[in-house]
Amino acid sequence: MQNKGFSEALTDARLFADFMGSTIDRTGQITRTANTKVQRINGEYLQLERQLQATKRSADRMCSEEKRIRENTARHAVEHVRTALTDIKDLHFHRMESKYVRRCGRGVYVTETDNPHTVKRKLTDALDRFDDMVAELNQAFIPPAISGVVGGVVRPYRKSSYMKIIKTRDEILALAEALISFSDLSSQQRECSEVFSARIEREKAERDTRLQVVPEELRLGISGAYELFAEGLERFHEETEVLDEVDRSIVVGQCWFCNANVPVLAEAGLADENVALYDDKVGFRLKMDTLKENMMFSYDCGAGVSQTLCSMAADIAYSCDYMDLVVIDVKGLGSSYRLLQPLNEYDALSLLNTDVQVTEGLDRIEKWIADTYEKCLGGRYDSIEAYNSVSLTKRNRKCLIIDDLIGNIEPKYYDQILRIMNNGVKAGVYVLCSIENRDFGNNRALTEFVAGVRNAATVIPVRNNSFYINNSTRVFLKTETDQERIASVKCKLGANEEQSAIIPIGKALPADGEWQKKSSANGLTVNFGVDENGRKAFFDISSERPYGLIIGDVRVGKSSLLHTIIFQLLSNYSPEEVRIAVGDFKDGADFNVYAKGRLKSVDTVVNDEDPDAMLSFLKYYVQEMQARQRLFEQMEDITGVIVQKYEDFRNLYTAHREEIQAMPRIVILIDEFQSLFDGASCAAYMTELVRKGATYGIHVILSSQRAVSDNPRNGFTASLKDYFTSRFVFKTPQNAARSMLAERCADTGRENTGIQRASLLKKGHTVYNSYMGQNEADNSVVQCYFASREVIATFIRVISAMNGRGDSILLRRNAKSAPQQSANGWLKLGSSVTFHKDESAVDIDTILDDTEVAINPQRIKNMILTGSDERILYSMVSSVNNWRNTIRDRQTQMHFFGEYDGPHRTNSGSVICHYHKSIQEQLAELERQINAQDTDYIVNVFIQPDKCAKLTQSAGSIRSNQGVENMKQLLEASGNDKGFVIVYSKSFKNLRSSMAYLLNAAPVHITSVGDMENLKYAMSDNVRLTGCEFDVPAKDAIKAYYYNKDTEKAGKVIMYRP
Repeated sequence: MQNKGFSEALTDARLFADFMGSTIDRTGQITRTANTKVQRINGEYLQLERQLQATKRSADRMCSEEKRIRENTARHAVEHVRTALTDIKDLHFHRMESKYVRRCGRGVYVTETDNPHTVKRKLTDALDRFDDMVAELNQAFIPPAISGVVGGVVRPYRKSSYMKIIKTRDEILALAEALISFSDLSSQQRECSEVFSARIEREKAERDTRLQVVPEELRLGISGAYELFAEGLERFHEETEVLDEVDRSIVVGQCWFCNANVPVLAEAGLADENVALYDDKVGFRLKMDTLKENMMFSYDCGAGVSQTLCSMAADIAYSCDYMDLVVIDVKGLGSSYRLLQPLNEYDALSLLNTDVQVTEGLDRIEKWIADTYEKCLGGRYDSIEAYNSVSLTKRNRKCLIIDDLIGNIEPKYYDQILRIMNNGVKAGVYVLCSIENRDFGNNRALTEFVAGVRNAATVIPVRNNSFYINNSTRVFLKTETDQERIASVKCKLGANEEQSAIIPIGKALPADGEWQKKSSANGLTVNFGVDENGRKAFFDISSERPYGLIIGDVRVGKSSLLHTIIFQLLSNYSPEEVRIAVGDFKDGADFNVYAKGRLKSVDTVVNDEDPDAMLSFLKYYVQEMQARQRLFEQMEDITGVIVQKYEDFRNLYTAHREEIQAMPRIVILIDEFQSLFDGASCAAYMTELVRKGATYGIHVILSSQRAVSDNPRNGFTASLKDYFTSRFVFKTPQNAARSMLAERCADTGRENTGIQRASLLKKGHTVYNSYMGQNEADNSVVQCYFASREVIATFIRVISAMNGRGDSILLRRNAKSAPQQSANGWLKLGSSVTFHKDESAVDIDTILDDTEVAINPQRIKNMILTGSDERILYSMVSSVNNWRNTIRDRQTQMHFFGEYDGPHRTNSGSVICHYHKSIQEQLAELERQINAQDTDYIVNVFIQPDKCAKLTQSAGSIRSNQGVENMKQLLEASGNDKGFVIVYSKSFKNLRSSMAYLLNAAPVHITSVGDMENLKYAMSDNVRLTGCEFDVPAKDAIKAYYYNKDTEKAGKVIMYRP
């Protein structure tokens, strides 16, 4: 939920409607662009085709014209020759013409090299010569009048002249025939046609190619638009919740986005599950999360919007915590809101139907606003939301609902209504009202009042029970009141009334300016509730009353009391005054938040019942007790004064704080403590803490259902119980109460009345006795404070802001594998299941177990990894990679021998990986490493080498082979600064039988859980293995045991995710 008011919800709805509209417009634009492109491509092609057709027609015309010219030239030449021959005057020529024709024969006048141009030129030349010869012949002719009987020419001249004319005539005829016989024009036309056809085909192909691209461009464009729409939808889901079905929301109405192209949105990914989807419209709710402003519905003449306001009132009551409803309905005498009547029996709803009720109700609201400004906001907070976000006691908000404001409110209330509207929003008082749109005539007061209301509210113009948020989207107001929500609200209000008996912890916390100001030098004081007389009840923790014991049935308030104790310690004492540790062994996670908050005062929260986790938890504080004993001795050396108890140390510390470290009190709270005493080791440590802890400022508070366990081997004995002076008995059977309170009181001589009262206690109430239940006078029945989860979360934020970030450790049950952590120069394997196991240990072991399990790179040794969970190998490889990548001045070569199924890397930072799968490759690489003088750091990873005969040698066998010898040399050469070897196998037993030489050379063993037999082979007989929940493999946790053969050190680790 994003805590949106109406204006924000309206903006989001408008954005979504605009987003849908823009998507439709965008897809339409893309389609139109594609169609335009198709039209343009087709148009360009048609234009080019027309141009080519015109060019072809022009070429055809040119060829036809040329052909006509040639034919005319040839015809003209032939006719000219015929005419010229006819005009020759020499009759003898005509009589002898056939003879000379035969004599002359046909000559060759056209050669292969001739073309139409040369033939035309030759024809012209021949005609000129022919004309000249004919003219010359005619000039040489002697008319008959002169010559006598017939005309003639000079005899010697006649023959030669005739022959020339005939030959020239033949030449002209041959050339004319040749000129009209040339086929070049047909060839040109044919070629032109072929070129045109080829060009047309090419352009058509190019057009088709371009057209083929358009559908893909259209698809990509539409796809891109759809992707943007999908991304936008996701953002709307994440950022606005417009499309999410949020149960706790105030529904104003149903939005309908209308568009004929809505199917486009369905194709883009808009699903029915998010909206109401139709062919021409999309429906979605206009809803807000809370009230943040005044709202005024301005409607045209009609019946008002009372049904909408009634529906919204139900939603507000259902969705908004700490919200009271005040409804004014003088006109309808409450009938307009009859569906809300079931809520009227609770304080959260007030129906004001008479003038007297309206007067009193508005006065109460004004006083509420004034008190809120004075007591809550002051000069520190801008709004009630800001105050409630940090306050442990929440201030209620109020919603005043008035339909037909003019009809339901008399003029005498106008100023009061405007004061509420103008000043109430910051104080958490909001007005929802409606006013009819009409002319108020000369009524100046009414006109000014309506104008004031409009200025103070967000105005919603309603017509026909709807309003528009943009041109295409209309909101129809909701008119149905959700009866299920009314029923749920009634149940919630009923439950709230029951809870009203609970005393919130906020009332018991220090005043502003007094937080963490107390000193723990002389003890701790915890205000944990209110007794029967209304007085605050206090639980003192000091050397005289060092421990507390709490018992009670399930879900009666024991854990709430522990929360209260933690609250009071953290709020009254600084981290320099008190440290807190919590053990939660009831299969819950109630106290994890204190460790997750990383509070400086909180050392740890342990809710893992793993024996090692519990043992390390207690052992740490026993060691702390021993360290404090040494500080006592140091203080004695500094001051010369005997220090016998914690208070003595603190009295001397103030004057010598620069010479010795501080010693805050430690409070250890353990819920369901009996499981600690079921194991001998834990019981011993717990007994040590209880017997001596108070001397050193270490206090223990235990809680369980019973003080005495049914387990006969349980170590919580009656003598140990006597150390717990402060007793808290919640509702429990009398027999259980008798183990806490004396059956015969020292001061009355009768049975402690608390025993009988304990069986009748209400939830959250306890019988508190401050001294072992011995005296009746020490009894008091106390109602304990209660801290809700919301309050706890806010409180932790406050304490964290005051003190800064600490180093709290959470040992969680069923913890998951964490991601790889920063190496910082160490080979880190995973998270520890123990609490500071090696914090005070001398740094002599290869393996360090302190919050994280890591391997000292200065003492690194060869390792054997076994077990059916191959993830231990992948995790180890990843950890090695992570570690070696922090070392930049030296390259690391990582060689994998065999089939490695984990993530393959070739080059990762300064680590270069090599993979040798076949046995030939493995043996060759072994040989190379033995003979090479590598300066790089070498990490060799062998995957199930016990399956490779070339690398195996039975235990006790004297037979060997080169592969085994090379392997031995490699193992001997590894270690420290050169590198190391990791061997992984499914079975340690197989390694021991087939590669016995490996065991002494690889002392570090990492064994996955799930196979206890394999684990026993991998560990020494001296290592005690206790089956527990840790031994069950888990999908999200890579659990393993570690063991160092050289030092016999063993432990558990949840390895990092590879």
